[in-house]
Order: sequence, then structure tokens, then C-alpha cells
Amino acid sequence: TTIHDIEGDLSLNIFRQLRDENKLEMRVQMIMPRQKLPQLRTLNITNGENDLLRIAGIKIFADGTLGSQTAAMLTSFEGSPGNRGILTLPEQEMKETVQAAASMGLNIAIHAIGDRAAHVALNSIEYAQQTLTAASNPSTPPANLRYRIEHVQLITPEDLERMRRLGVVASIQPFHAVADRDIAERYWGKRARRAYAYRTMREMGIPIALGSDAPVETFDPLRILYAATVRRDPATQRPPWLPDQALPIVDALWGYTLGAAYAGSEEHLKGSLTVGKLGDAVVLRENIIDTPQEKMPENGVQATILGGNVVYGTI
Repeated sequence: TTIHDIEGDLSLNIFRQLRDENKLEMRVQMIMPRQKLPQLRTLNITNGENDLLRIAGIKIFADGTLGSQTAAMLTSFEGSPGNRGILTLPEQEMKETVQAAASMGLNIAIHAIGDRAAHVALNSIEYAQQTLTAASNPSTPPANLRYRIEHVQLITPEDLERMRRLGVVASIQPFHAVADRDIAERYWGKRARRAYAYRTMREMGIPIALGSDAPVETFDPLRILYAATVRRDPATQRPPWLPDQALPIVDALWGYTLGAAYAGSEEHLKGSLTVGKLGDAVVLRENIIDTPQEKMPENGVQATILGGNVVYGTI
């Protein structure tokens, strides 16, 4: 019932139009490009708790992608000596950007595919947290800020522990784990054995938020939940990939609901059916917890409820 959109002004204007015409039947959090940071104070949008549309934070790219071998790596890609990918921002500039956004009360999402990118992202988050703590008034509680790393496809065990300590959200897209399996093994070699470590993250207590990364991968939540819990593309007959990192269904559902709400600083408003929350829900044809895993992608949405009102289907 809520999406986090990172497409910038074009999407924002479309969502504004839909909202103004009473045609927006979902809630939207806009995550704006970091280049928009100077203008965010003047954007004409209301951030009230019951609004369908709000600006929630900024998106920073720390590196490129795995397939293009531009993900920033601590060591070279397999078969490409000396190629450690690229950082798209100097580390000091990233630190300053994260700190500036946090000081404005904006959540921060940092795209990081490679382990070096994740390391630099965490350096920047830790810098911002320390800077804000040093500057804060002890009598004033800290803002409900959320820092998150998008993708977290490869990260060192030491930085996983740092994510936990800093309270950083792992914003993960489980379909990447099944779509990228071949290139991950080709370009990362033995390192791929600790890639897409979703179960480890959850067991360590790192908050997870599940998503799609559409249009790069499918936006079908049921296929994504299948990928998260089985580690296989339901359209293929290949065996699961790194099945020890598959999430239990209850944890995957948490990541899609309360985890996603937490990542957007909205867990007090949504993410669970609780008295006082907004009353957003999806009704499936079958109980997904009791449905056999192989049948999960065949389940379907019977109804969508937004603010207590049925906006799709029937119940």
C-alpha cells in the first residue's frame, strides 16, 4: 500500500497530479536525488502524517553495478586484476552530503553494491551520527531519522556488525539474489558465498526492508517473497542459490511490512494492523504463511485497503 519512489521530479509531479485528481490509491514516499538537497526546503509538498504523498529523504549513489563491474570493491573483480570498480562520490563529499541531509531531518538511502561502497557508506553514516550527536541539545530527543543502505549485495562481516551497531537498515531486493547469481559467481568468485546475506542480517538484528528495485527487476511482491524464502526464480527449475540465506516467511513478511515502514520512519503509522494506525492492508486469496512455498507465486491479491477503505477488489 506504500511505495518508496526514487525517480525525482518527473515522478513527483505525476504523483502530485494523481493526488490532486483523487486518483492516487496508494501512499508514496519520495526519495529525491542528492542533487536536489539544496531545493528540498522550498518544495511545495505537505508532509502531514495522513498525506498520500510526502518527501522522506534523499538517495545517494556510492558505486555502480555488478554487471558492469563498476561496483566499488575492496579487492579486484575476478579475471580483471586492478579493477576494483568505482566510487561515484569522493568519501568526504559523501560524508558532508549525508550530514547535511540528516541535519535537515531527511532520511538517507545509499546505493551500495560492492563491499568497498558499503564500507564508505557506513563511514559517512557514522560521521553524520557522530556530528549530529556532538551538536545536539541533550534536552532535545534526536529526530526519527533512518539511514539505509540499498542493495547491500556484498559486505564484509565487520561492516555487517557495524550496520547493526549503527542501526542502519538493509534495504534489500531479494530478486537480485536469484537474477544475479551467475554474474556474482563469475565476478566475485569465492566472495559470492557471502553475498546477499539476508538471513545473516536478520539474525544479527539488522533491520531489513524488502523491495523490488523496479523496473530493474519484477515488482510482483509474491515473486519477490518467493525469491526471499526459496532463493530461486519461480520461472526457472534451477536449484536454490545459497539457500542458507533464505528468509523464513515471517521474516520476509516483516521486511515487506513493518520493516519497510520502519525504513521510512513510519512504523508508528503503518506496517501492522494496530489500533491507531492508518488501516492500510492487502488481502490475499490464501494465507501466505500456510501456503506451500511452490504455490506462493500463484497466490493473488483479493483486495487492497487504504485508510480503512477498499480501493481494489472486494472483501
